[in-house]
Amino acid sequence: MSGAALHAGRVLLHTVDGLEYWGLPGGRVEFGETADQALLREMQEELGTAVRVRDLLWVVEQFFTVGPGEPVHAGREVHELNLIFRMELPEPQQDPATVLDGGLTLIFQWFPLSQLPPVRPTFLVSSLLKLPDSPEYVVIDERP
Repeated sequence: MSGAALHAGRVLLHTVDGLEYWGLPGGRVEFGETADQALLREMQEELGTAVRVRDLLWVVEQFFTVGPGEPVHAGREVHELNLIFRMELPEPQQDPATVLDGGLTLIFQWFPLSQLPPVRPTFLVSSLLKLPDSPEYVVIDERP
């Protein structure tokens, strides 16, 4: 699950040190958690702050192969389901610090919606400019 934090025409993105793209922050659900509870926990762990989880924006089903230059699972075929929620941070003006998570360096940064870096999944580049009124189901198939 992931969270889209938007504030003053900017969006909070994160990357793993060494990757060539950015994505929405989030993580994996642990047994017994709901997706919104998991997003709260992940943001507390990674950013040290309690976020406010709002409405569900997208249900994204993705098929892809992990790139050869990625720090973990290179070459692995993935079928992923991602629930993306709108979320709010209590103090969204500052860039959060870089954090370590399981041996990986996570970098968080606010980007203007008009000047996004390479983002995955790519549908976010246009979709973050106009959030849906109700949840949308998106399928992304990047298999060769």
